[in-house]
Amino acid sequence: MPLVVCVFIAWLTIILFAITPKRLSILDVVFLYGIVLSLTATSYTILDLNFHYISIPKNGTALLAATVYRVITVPLFILLALNALQTPDGRKPQWGIPIVIWVGLTLFDWALNRFKIISYHYSFVWPVIGIGYLGLFVILWGLTSWYKRFDQRKEGHA
Repeated sequence: MPLVVCVFIAWLTIILFAITPKRLSILDVVFLYGIVLSLTATSYTILDLNFHYISIPKNGTALLAATVYRVITVPLFILLALNALQTPDGRKPQWGIPIVIWVGLTLFDWALNRFKIISYHYSFVWPVIGIGYLGLFVILWGLTSWYKRFDQRKEGHA
């Protein structure tokens, strides 16, 4: 049953990502997806294998559910948050949607723990996961800003 829920939420995330107007180019989205995917995979591996804060199943449907969550749901939600942070005309970014996404990702991690898909061994992991997601938002937002400034300078010289 948890696999069905994870796949359903992944499909909802894909649909939401597809219908949301993009403020980033396709190259930006692909670049950021690769960065998010590598950062989340690395962080889950470090938390599982090195620090033993979490346990990700090694076989069965729970592994598939955790993989769908880690490879599809988390990166697309983070890309949705980054898309919401991109503002036209240099205005201040609106942090409402990214905060809702941040809370949703943290609650989804809690649900994965509740369904025994990913087991969290320490009580202080929840703030660490929340700070980790927030850190991903900030790092990728800064990377996107840097990348877009670099790209605009490159276009100006052409």
